[in-house]
Amino acid sequence: MLVSETAIHRTMSPLSSSSNNVNDRLSPVDGKATDIDPSVIDLDGILEQMDNDDDFMRELLQDFRCEIRAQLLKMSQVLPLLQEGGDFGALQRASQSMKDASLDMLCREVNEAAATLECYAKERNLKGCVTASAALEDAARTLLDVLDCIDLEPGTWNADDNDQTND
Repeated sequence: MLVSETAIHRTMSPLSSSSNNVNDRLSPVDGKATDIDPSVIDLDGILEQMDNDDDFMRELLQDFRCEIRAQLLKMSQVLPLLQEGGDFGALQRASQSMKDASLDMLCREVNEAAATLECYAKERNLKGCVTASAALEDAARTLLDVLDCIDLEPGTWNADDNDQTND
């Protein structure tokens, strides 16, 4: 899967888990660690909010990824109906959900795009909703591309996890 060049700056070999930078501790699916643009998702900030609990962060990122996909699906179902007098409220709720979740998960681009869409939906501005939903979908797809490149399974971020033995 290709990831936007704006989302990932460079590829490097994984470093030890002693690093304070979460990008250094990532284990992407293809085995290469990446530097991720913090405007897409600020993993260091999230990890700091989680008191450096990698496992808890992984769980939240998995849930967040599912939530973003679910809200994108809702938006794709609601948006075509707006031209026929559809429910702007449903679009407003979906965008508000994405806005709130992306704020909690430090995803600035998705958050800003979702806030814009929420405003247009509240105003019942069809043209604005179409434009803003396209921008939100682009930002969310970039975020999902990044999250899909990171191995979010337990025991993949810390080198020490591989040294544990079963009792």
